Amino acid sequence: MSDEGGVTLSQETDHVSPAEVTPELGEEAQDTFNDVMHLLKIMLKANGRSGVPQGGVISPLLSNVYLNEVDRMLERAKEATRNGHGKRKRRNSQAFP
Repeated sequence: MSDEGGVTLSQETDHVSPAEVTPELGEEAQDTFNDVMHLLKIMLKANGRSGVPQGGVISPLLSNVYLNEVDRMLERAKEATRNGHGKRKRRNSQAFP
């Protein structure tokens, strides 16, 4: 589409610098994040119990969030073991007759 001056919308957006839109995108993302977090808190409070409501529409998402942290913890433990940290040391058999 063009306006009376002959400039199309695509031509206009070709010259938008990242510096112009980045702050707005950040604000939009933060607003969206805050809205989602508020909605999640309401949904979890509505359950009335601790934990993820089983069978709820949000259950798979919440479970994946939790399991991602478990995966990270296991990866850190695997790396620590691979690097020699966390290995069990043998007891000196003479120290404990």
